[in-house]
Amino acid sequence: MTIRTKQEKRTGSDQKRLDKRLDKTKSQQEKDLGQGDPKPLTPDGAVVKTIITPGTGWEKPFPPCEVAIRLQGKSSDEVLFKDDCQHYTLGEDKLCRGLEIALRDMRKGEIAKVFVKDHYLRGQPQLVGKSVEEETGVEFELELLSWIVINDVFKEGGVLIKPTHTSLPSDRPTDLDMVYLRFRGREEKSDSFFESEGFGEGEGPVRLQVQRIRPRGLQVAVREMWKGCTFWVTLSHEYAFGPHGDSKRKVRGEAKVEYEVELVDVRPIVDVTNDEGILVEYLSKPGVEVRRPTEGCVCSVTYSAAVEGEGPRASREFESFSNREIEIGKFDLDITDGLERALQHMVKGQSALVHVTPAYGYGEDGRGNDVPPNKAIEYRVHLVDWKETGTKDMSAEDKLAFASKIKDAGNSFFNAGKFLRSHQRYSAAYQVGFPIHSYYLNHSQVLQVPDSSASPEMHREVEAIKISCLLNMAACEMKRNNWKEVISKCNAVLKVKSSHPKALYRRVSLLSLSAIVSSQTLLGLSDVRDCLIGVCLRRGPALCRSGAGGCSWITAAASETADAFCRIWRP
Repeated sequence: MTIRTKQEKRTGSDQKRLDKRLDKTKSQQEKDLGQGDPKPLTPDGAVVKTIITPGTGWEKPFPPCEVAIRLQGKSSDEVLFKDDCQHYTLGEDKLCRGLEIALRDMRKGEIAKVFVKDHYLRGQPQLVGKSVEEETGVEFELELLSWIVINDVFKEGGVLIKPTHTSLPSDRPTDLDMVYLRFRGREEKSDSFFESEGFGEGEGPVRLQVQRIRPRGLQVAVREMWKGCTFWVTLSHEYAFGPHGDSKRKVRGEAKVEYEVELVDVRPIVDVTNDEGILVEYLSKPGVEVRRPTEGCVCSVTYSAAVEGEGPRASREFESFSNREIEIGKFDLDITDGLERALQHMVKGQSALVHVTPAYGYGEDGRGNDVPPNKAIEYRVHLVDWKETGTKDMSAEDKLAFASKIKDAGNSFFNAGKFLRSHQRYSAAYQVGFPIHSYYLNHSQVLQVPDSSASPEMHREVEAIKISCLLNMAACEMKRNNWKEVISKCNAVLKVKSSHPKALYRRVSLLSLSAIVSSQTLLGLSDVRDCLIGVCLRRGPALCRSGAGGCSWITAAASETADAFCRIWRP
């Protein structure tokens, strides 16, 4: 005989009450779901659903979800057809209207009898060729196995995304990011693919920047993905190849296309110049090292360079070096501005892929037979080591010599027509720190009188190189037609040397008054008079009196300035 304790008796009674409550809840749930009760789904009673087995959960499919169903049709106890498992996309009119209405009212795993008659029966493909009267109707046994939510990105059917394999969601790629993809495309319902990348034997994923993916609809779809997932993408012709198609890919005009896309990896990009001219994709993390090379440092670099091709795998390598020494800031036209500036964003031991546009590469001239004009460059770079040329412990004389060396490199770039690189060298020379801290200023700030502890000769030399760098930067900006920066640089000089002829003169364009007229909204009357004094000093009062483009107040100022100049400088 088994003796049960009071606690065991209480536990047993609690379990019975719980089971009874669960049974009651289940029966109530089945009652709420309407199991066994016919449920009209249309006002005219042409579509009636009777639940045989309730489904799970509370979610229901909606267009454009893709549903997997088992379906059987009967008419007068005669089985018309039976399908074990079929896939349909709601809203595509591949099912009769009555079944579409019923599916939107079902839950996953639900089995139901659906009676459909009249015009709600039209369009069911399995009934084609069968002798079925619409007024009599058909009884369907329908089971909703599962469904996949299809993302209609723009809510107008242009870009439809269906996940076929998903991973734990992570950050989605942006336009600048590099993605590694496997993808293949075909016309809708076709058996042959017109393009395929990454699916060949031994073929790895292709590397592409998101904003350069074509067609446009595929780019939109990739922005909706995350690392490790695979999507099936359907594009209307507006987001694919348009009304004329693509003869190269053999896609007909106004054809819908389908892509299978696997996003293997996503790598964020650093936009060095904020204009997408130099894009750096880091292949390794920096580790404990945080210092980066700067102007004047000597870097030991292993790299290869290739001309960007038309396709994702069409780049052509034209040079490769191991442990090459590159001095940042040195005049060397073989080293592009893009490579130099990318090195300044890397640390020792780090590897990166660098994309350089023609503006920061070899530009309109190219480089002989290696690089055609106006071609982008792709670098694979490994920064082995670098030696610091720090100015912190230098004497004032050594810093002056160092700044002069950088400025001379800027002069060489200027004479070679490389005005952007020339401007960078002048800017770097200007920012060299001296013991006379009042000179270490921003370009827009005023050059102040140096500390009295420095010798007068050192005062003059530092002042001369700072002013020279500012004026040379103004000359670079003038070549690039950046008038606001020309005025800003010259104003910084005129705060110290109020009658500096070169600073005054460089506030006008091409030794004429036309720039004053075109820039009168940027200049006040005092600025115009300063510019006119510069014209007098460099070209004489006769040019100053000559036409001022029909602008009356500038013409009057020009005559007044020329007369005053003649009175002051009359022999």
